Amino acid sequence: MSRGMGGCRGEKELPQYRVVLVPGDGVGPEIMVFAEKLLSSIEGIELIRIEAGLAYYERTGQPYPSDFEELVLSADAVIKGPLATPSRGGYRSITLRLRRLLGIYADVRRFETRTSSLVVVRESSEGIYSGVEGVFGDAAVALKVVTRRAAQRIARTGFEQAKRLGYSRVIAAHKATVLRATDGLFLEEFYNVAKNYPGIEALDLLVDSTAYHIVKNPSGLGVVVTLNQYGDILSDVAAAVAGSIGLFASAQFGEKGALFEPIHGTGMDIAGKGIANPVSALRATQYLLEYLGREHSNQELLAIAEALSKSIDEVIWEKRVVTPDLGGDYSTREVGEAILSELATQVPELKP
Repeated sequence: MSRGMGGCRGEKELPQYRVVLVPGDGVGPEIMVFAEKLLSSIEGIELIRIEAGLAYYERTGQPYPSDFEELVLSADAVIKGPLATPSRGGYRSITLRLRRLLGIYADVRRFETRTSSLVVVRESSEGIYSGVEGVFGDAAVALKVVTRRAAQRIARTGFEQAKRLGYSRVIAAHKATVLRATDGLFLEEFYNVAKNYPGIEALDLLVDSTAYHIVKNPSGLGVVVTLNQYGDILSDVAAAVAGSIGLFASAQFGEKGALFEPIHGTGMDIAGKGIANPVSALRATQYLLEYLGREHSNQELLAIAEALSKSIDEVIWEKRVVTPDLGGDYSTREVGEAILSELATQVPELKP
Protein backbone atom coordinates (compact mmCIF):
# COMPACT_ATOMS: atom_id res chain seq x y z
CA MET A 1 0.00 0.00 0.00
CA SER A 2 1.69 3.19 -1.17
CA ARG A 3 1.16 6.63 0.22
CA GLY A 4 2.13 9.83 -1.57
CA MET A 5 4.44 12.36 0.03
CA GLY A 6 2.38 15.11 1.62
CA GLY A 7 2.95 18.75 2.51
CA CYS A 8 5.13 21.41 0.93
CA ARG A 9 8.77 22.34 1.47
CA GLY A 10 9.48 22.95 5.12
CA GLU A 11 6.64 20.76 6.35
CA LYS A 12 7.12 17.27 7.76
CA GLU A 13 6.67 14.69 5.02
CA LEU A 14 4.18 11.88 5.52
CA PRO A 15 5.47 8.30 5.32
CA GLN A 16 5.44 7.05 1.75
CA TYR A 17 6.11 3.36 2.26
CA ARG A 18 5.11 1.04 5.07
CA VAL A 19 7.62 -1.68 5.99
CA VAL A 20 6.88 -4.42 8.52
CA LEU A 21 9.94 -5.75 10.39
CA VAL A 22 9.91 -8.98 12.42
CA PRO A 23 13.15 -9.43 14.44
CA GLY A 24 12.71 -13.20 14.76
CA ASP A 25 14.24 -15.78 17.09
CA GLY A 26 17.74 -16.87 18.05
CA VAL A 27 20.28 -14.56 16.44
CA GLY A 28 17.48 -12.69 14.67
CA PRO A 29 17.19 -9.72 17.05
CA GLU A 30 21.00 -9.37 17.19
CA ILE A 31 21.36 -8.96 13.43
CA MET A 32 18.03 -7.36 12.52
CA VAL A 33 18.75 -4.40 14.80
CA PHE A 34 20.97 -3.00 12.03
CA ALA A 35 18.21 -3.34 9.45
CA GLU A 36 15.91 -1.56 11.89
CA LYS A 37 18.40 1.27 12.48
CA LEU A 38 18.88 1.86 8.78
CA LEU A 39 15.24 1.69 7.74
CA SER A 40 14.24 3.97 10.64
CA SER A 41 16.66 6.61 9.39
CA ILE A 42 15.19 6.84 5.88
CA GLU A 43 12.59 9.59 5.44
CA GLY A 44 9.46 8.32 3.77
CA ILE A 45 9.58 4.86 5.36
CA GLU A 46 7.11 4.01 8.12
CA LEU A 47 8.67 1.10 9.98
CA ILE A 48 6.39 -1.17 11.99
CA ARG A 49 8.20 -3.60 14.30
CA ILE A 50 6.24 -6.74 15.21
CA GLU A 51 7.29 -9.36 17.74
CA ALA A 52 6.52 -12.92 16.58
CA GLY A 53 7.97 -16.39 16.90
CA LEU A 54 9.03 -18.77 19.62
CA ALA A 55 10.10 -16.20 22.21
CA TYR A 56 6.83 -14.31 21.73
CA TYR A 57 4.87 -17.57 21.97
CA GLU A 58 6.57 -18.51 25.24
CA ARG A 59 5.59 -15.12 26.68
CA THR A 60 2.04 -14.85 25.37
CA GLY A 61 0.84 -18.28 24.27
CA GLN A 62 0.33 -16.94 20.72
CA PRO A 63 2.79 -17.13 17.78
CA TYR A 64 2.08 -13.52 16.77
CA PRO A 65 -0.20 -10.58 17.67
CA SER A 66 -3.84 -10.57 16.57
CA ASP A 67 -3.26 -7.80 13.99
CA PHE A 68 -0.18 -9.48 12.48
CA GLU A 69 -1.75 -10.61 9.21
CA GLU A 70 -3.59 -7.33 8.70
CA LEU A 71 -0.36 -5.34 9.10
CA VAL A 72 1.55 -7.65 6.78
CA LEU A 73 -1.05 -7.32 4.03
CA SER A 74 -1.11 -3.52 4.40
CA ALA A 75 2.67 -3.22 4.03
CA ASP A 76 4.64 -2.31 0.93
CA ALA A 77 7.28 -4.86 1.99
CA VAL A 78 8.13 -7.20 4.86
CA ILE A 79 11.58 -7.94 6.26
CA LYS A 80 12.20 -10.54 8.93
CA GLY A 81 14.82 -12.44 10.85
CA PRO A 82 14.83 -16.24 11.17
CA LEU A 83 11.80 -17.64 12.99
CA ALA A 84 11.71 -20.83 15.04
CA THR A 85 8.94 -23.44 14.86
CA PRO A 86 8.34 -25.79 17.82
CA SER A 87 9.31 -29.38 16.96
CA ARG A 88 6.20 -30.66 18.74
CA GLY A 89 2.87 -28.89 19.08
CA GLY A 90 2.68 -25.15 19.54
CA TYR A 91 2.12 -23.61 16.13
CA ARG A 92 2.90 -24.17 12.47
CA SER A 93 5.72 -22.34 10.68
CA ILE A 94 5.18 -18.58 10.69
CA THR A 95 7.52 -18.25 7.71
CA LEU A 96 5.35 -20.59 5.64
CA ARG A 97 2.28 -18.67 6.80
CA LEU A 98 3.85 -15.41 5.65
CA ARG A 99 4.72 -16.85 2.26
CA ARG A 100 1.20 -18.17 1.72
CA LEU A 101 -0.33 -14.92 2.96
CA LEU A 102 1.69 -12.92 0.42
CA GLY A 103 1.33 -15.50 -2.36
CA ILE A 104 5.10 -15.90 -2.61
CA TYR A 105 6.16 -17.87 -5.70
CA ALA A 106 9.80 -16.87 -6.33
CA ASP A 107 12.80 -16.90 -4.00
CA VAL A 108 15.80 -15.05 -5.47
CA ARG A 109 19.18 -15.59 -3.79
CA ARG A 110 22.21 -13.70 -5.06
CA PHE A 111 25.61 -15.21 -4.23
CA GLU A 112 27.70 -12.30 -5.43
CA THR A 113 31.11 -11.70 -3.86
CA ARG A 114 34.50 -10.48 -5.05
CA THR A 115 35.30 -14.01 -6.29
CA SER A 116 31.96 -15.48 -7.38
CA SER A 117 28.80 -14.39 -9.11
CA LEU A 118 25.75 -16.64 -9.13
CA VAL A 119 21.99 -16.20 -8.70
CA VAL A 120 19.61 -19.01 -7.69
CA VAL A 121 15.94 -18.46 -8.54
CA ARG A 122 13.82 -20.98 -6.67
CA GLU A 123 10.16 -21.76 -7.30
CA SER A 124 8.57 -21.65 -3.85
CA SER A 125 4.83 -22.29 -4.20
CA GLU A 126 4.75 -25.99 -5.06
CA GLY A 127 6.99 -28.98 -5.87
CA ILE A 128 7.77 -31.63 -3.27
CA TYR A 129 7.34 -28.97 -0.57
CA SER A 130 3.64 -28.61 -1.39
CA GLY A 131 2.88 -30.34 1.90
CA VAL A 132 0.69 -33.03 0.35
CA GLU A 133 1.84 -36.24 2.02
CA GLY A 134 0.62 -39.08 4.16
CA VAL A 135 1.34 -42.48 5.64
CA PHE A 136 -0.38 -45.50 4.13
CA GLY A 137 0.37 -48.62 6.07
CA ASP A 138 4.12 -49.08 6.02
CA ALA A 139 4.65 -46.50 3.28
CA ALA A 140 5.01 -42.73 3.54
CA VAL A 141 4.20 -40.81 0.36
CA ALA A 142 4.82 -37.17 -0.63
CA LEU A 143 3.24 -35.66 -3.73
CA LYS A 144 5.37 -33.52 -6.04
CA VAL A 145 3.27 -30.92 -7.83
CA VAL A 146 4.47 -28.92 -10.85
CA THR A 147 1.98 -26.80 -12.78
CA ARG A 148 2.47 -25.07 -16.13
CA ARG A 149 1.50 -21.71 -14.67
CA ALA A 150 4.09 -21.90 -11.88
CA ALA A 151 6.78 -23.26 -14.22
CA GLN A 152 6.21 -20.40 -16.67
CA ARG A 153 6.18 -17.84 -13.88
CA ILE A 154 9.45 -18.95 -12.29
CA ALA A 155 11.18 -19.23 -15.66
CA ARG A 156 10.08 -15.70 -16.51
CA THR A 157 11.36 -14.50 -13.13
CA GLY A 158 14.73 -16.07 -13.85
CA PHE A 159 15.11 -14.37 -17.23
CA GLU A 160 13.92 -11.02 -15.84
CA GLN A 161 16.49 -11.26 -13.03
CA ALA A 162 19.19 -12.02 -15.59
CA LYS A 163 18.21 -8.89 -17.56
CA ARG A 164 18.15 -6.68 -14.48
CA LEU A 165 21.38 -7.97 -12.94
CA GLY A 166 23.37 -8.19 -16.18
CA TYR A 167 23.71 -11.95 -16.65
CA SER A 168 23.86 -13.41 -20.15
CA ARG A 169 22.94 -17.01 -19.29
CA VAL A 170 20.04 -18.74 -17.54
CA ILE A 171 20.25 -22.43 -16.65
CA ALA A 172 17.35 -24.69 -15.67
CA ALA A 173 18.41 -27.22 -13.02
CA HIS A 174 16.26 -30.38 -13.12
CA LYS A 175 16.12 -34.17 -13.00
CA ALA A 176 13.88 -34.75 -16.02
CA THR A 177 15.83 -37.88 -16.92
CA VAL A 178 14.14 -39.59 -13.97
CA LEU A 179 11.15 -37.39 -13.12
CA ARG A 180 9.91 -37.10 -16.69
CA ALA A 181 6.42 -35.80 -15.94
CA THR A 182 7.11 -33.16 -13.27
CA ASP A 183 10.63 -31.99 -14.10
CA GLY A 184 9.88 -32.61 -17.76
CA LEU A 185 6.98 -30.14 -17.67
CA PHE A 186 9.17 -27.58 -15.88
CA LEU A 187 11.88 -27.96 -18.53
CA GLU A 188 9.39 -27.69 -21.39
CA GLU A 189 7.97 -24.43 -20.07
CA PHE A 190 11.45 -23.08 -19.33
CA TYR A 191 12.37 -23.33 -23.01
CA ASN A 192 9.00 -21.92 -24.08
CA VAL A 193 9.63 -18.83 -21.96
CA ALA A 194 13.24 -18.60 -23.18
CA LYS A 195 11.97 -17.82 -26.70
CA ASN A 196 10.92 -14.40 -25.42
CA TYR A 197 14.50 -13.57 -24.36
CA PRO A 198 16.61 -14.03 -27.49
CA GLY A 199 19.53 -12.06 -26.06
CA ILE A 200 20.00 -14.45 -23.13
CA GLU A 201 21.44 -17.94 -23.52
CA ALA A 202 19.15 -20.71 -22.20
CA LEU A 203 20.62 -24.03 -21.10
CA ASP A 204 19.72 -26.86 -18.75
CA LEU A 205 21.68 -29.09 -16.38
CA LEU A 206 20.84 -32.04 -14.19
CA VAL A 207 20.58 -30.82 -10.61
CA ASP A 208 23.49 -32.97 -9.42
CA SER A 209 25.67 -31.60 -12.23
CA THR A 210 24.59 -28.11 -11.22
CA ALA A 211 25.80 -28.74 -7.66
CA TYR A 212 29.14 -29.91 -9.06
CA HIS A 213 29.54 -26.78 -11.17
CA ILE A 214 28.59 -24.53 -8.24
CA VAL A 215 31.56 -25.98 -6.36
CA LYS A 216 33.96 -25.96 -9.31
CA ASN A 217 33.05 -22.73 -11.12
CA PRO A 218 29.96 -20.89 -9.78
CA SER A 219 30.51 -17.77 -11.88
CA GLY A 220 30.24 -19.83 -15.05
CA LEU A 221 26.58 -20.62 -14.40
CA GLY A 222 24.95 -17.18 -14.29
CA VAL A 223 21.33 -17.47 -13.17
CA VAL A 224 20.05 -20.90 -12.11
CA VAL A 225 16.28 -21.43 -12.20
CA THR A 226 14.99 -24.48 -10.41
CA LEU A 227 12.22 -26.16 -8.45
CA ASN A 228 11.55 -25.78 -4.75
CA GLN A 229 13.57 -28.57 -3.10
CA TYR A 230 16.48 -28.30 -5.54
CA GLY A 231 16.74 -24.57 -4.91
CA ASP A 232 16.76 -25.12 -1.17
CA ILE A 233 19.75 -27.47 -1.41
CA LEU A 234 21.69 -25.63 -4.13
CA SER A 235 21.42 -22.36 -2.18
CA ASP A 236 23.23 -23.79 0.83
CA VAL A 237 25.93 -25.28 -1.40
CA ALA A 238 26.40 -21.90 -3.10
CA ALA A 239 26.57 -20.09 0.25
CA ALA A 240 29.27 -22.43 1.55
CA VAL A 241 31.34 -22.06 -1.62
CA ALA A 242 30.99 -18.26 -1.56
CA GLY A 243 32.21 -17.98 2.02
CA SER A 244 29.47 -18.19 4.65
CA ILE A 245 25.70 -18.53 4.85
CA GLY A 246 25.82 -15.43 7.06
CA LEU A 247 26.61 -13.27 4.03
CA PHE A 248 23.47 -13.87 2.02
CA ALA A 249 19.81 -12.95 1.92
CA SER A 250 16.65 -13.85 0.09
CA ALA A 251 14.29 -11.66 -1.91
CA GLN A 252 10.90 -13.33 -2.24
CA PHE A 253 8.23 -12.07 -4.60
CA GLY A 254 4.53 -12.86 -4.50
CA GLU A 255 1.12 -11.94 -5.80
CA LYS A 256 0.33 -9.80 -2.74
CA GLY A 257 3.71 -8.49 -1.68
CA ALA A 258 7.41 -9.11 -1.15
CA LEU A 259 9.37 -10.64 1.73
CA PHE A 260 13.07 -10.22 2.54
CA GLU A 261 15.15 -12.25 5.00
CA PRO A 262 18.55 -13.82 5.76
CA ILE A 263 18.77 -17.31 4.27
CA HIS A 264 20.11 -18.95 7.43
CA GLY A 265 18.26 -20.38 10.41
CA THR A 266 17.87 -19.12 13.96
CA GLY A 267 21.37 -20.15 15.11
CA MET A 268 20.14 -20.97 18.61
CA ASP A 269 23.57 -22.41 19.48
CA ILE A 270 25.27 -19.02 19.00
CA ALA A 271 22.43 -16.71 20.03
CA GLY A 272 23.52 -14.15 22.60
CA LYS A 273 27.24 -14.71 21.99
CA GLY A 274 27.65 -11.67 19.76
CA ILE A 275 29.30 -13.59 16.92
CA ALA A 276 26.47 -13.88 14.35
CA ASN A 277 27.18 -12.27 10.99
CA PRO A 278 24.91 -9.21 10.48
CA VAL A 279 25.64 -8.96 6.74
CA SER A 280 22.71 -11.21 5.83
CA ALA A 281 20.29 -8.80 7.53
CA LEU A 282 21.80 -5.80 5.76
CA ARG A 283 21.76 -7.57 2.38
CA ALA A 284 18.07 -8.28 2.96
CA THR A 285 17.64 -4.55 3.64
CA GLN A 286 19.50 -3.73 0.41
CA TYR A 287 17.17 -5.96 -1.60
CA LEU A 288 14.12 -4.42 0.07
CA LEU A 289 15.28 -0.91 -0.86
CA GLU A 290 15.98 -2.04 -4.41
CA TYR A 291 12.49 -3.49 -4.62
CA LEU A 292 10.75 -0.37 -3.34
CA GLY A 293 12.93 1.79 -5.55
CA ARG A 294 12.06 -0.21 -8.68
CA GLU A 295 8.37 -0.60 -7.90
CA HIS A 296 7.89 3.10 -7.23
CA SER A 297 10.57 4.62 -9.48
CA ASN A 298 12.28 6.07 -6.41
CA GLN A 299 15.85 6.91 -7.35
CA GLU A 300 16.74 7.93 -3.80
CA LEU A 301 16.01 4.45 -2.44
CA LEU A 302 17.90 2.85 -5.32
CA ALA A 303 20.90 5.06 -4.54
CA ILE A 304 20.83 4.11 -0.86
CA ALA A 305 20.64 0.41 -1.82
CA GLU A 306 23.66 0.76 -4.09
CA ALA A 307 25.61 2.64 -1.42
CA LEU A 308 24.73 -0.04 1.14
CA SER A 309 26.02 -2.76 -1.17
CA LYS A 310 29.29 -0.89 -1.66
CA SER A 311 29.58 -0.31 2.10
CA ILE A 312 29.18 -4.02 2.83
CA ASP A 313 31.84 -4.91 0.25
CA GLU A 314 34.22 -2.26 1.58
CA VAL A 315 33.95 -3.40 5.21
CA ILE A 316 33.96 -7.15 4.53
CA TRP A 317 36.36 -7.56 1.61
CA GLU A 318 38.64 -4.53 1.83
CA LYS A 319 38.86 -3.66 5.52
CA ARG A 320 38.27 -7.30 6.57
CA VAL A 321 36.11 -6.36 9.53
CA VAL A 322 34.47 -9.78 9.79
CA THR A 323 32.85 -12.16 12.26
CA PRO A 324 34.27 -15.62 13.15
CA ASP A 325 32.40 -17.43 10.36
CA LEU A 326 34.71 -15.59 7.94
CA GLY A 327 37.83 -16.11 10.04
CA GLY A 328 37.71 -12.81 11.91
CA ASP A 329 37.36 -11.89 15.56
CA TYR A 330 34.99 -8.92 15.31
CA SER A 331 31.62 -9.02 17.06
CA THR A 332 28.17 -8.75 15.50
CA ARG A 333 27.89 -5.20 16.82
CA GLU A 334 31.32 -4.13 15.54
CA VAL A 335 30.65 -5.41 12.00
CA GLY A 336 27.13 -3.99 11.83
CA GLU A 337 28.22 -0.58 13.10
CA ALA A 338 31.21 -0.51 10.75
CA ILE A 339 28.92 -1.04 7.76
CA LEU A 340 26.44 1.61 8.87
CA SER A 341 29.30 4.05 9.53
CA GLU A 342 30.70 3.41 6.05
CA LEU A 343 27.24 3.97 4.60
CA ALA A 344 26.96 7.30 6.43
CA THR A 345 30.12 8.51 4.68
CA GLN A 346 28.55 7.71 1.29
CA VAL A 347 25.09 9.05 2.13
CA PRO A 348 25.73 11.84 4.69
CA GLU A 349 22.04 12.68 5.17
CA LEU A 350 21.51 9.22 6.69
CA LYS A 351 22.28 8.88 10.37
CA PRO A 352 21.55 5.21 11.16
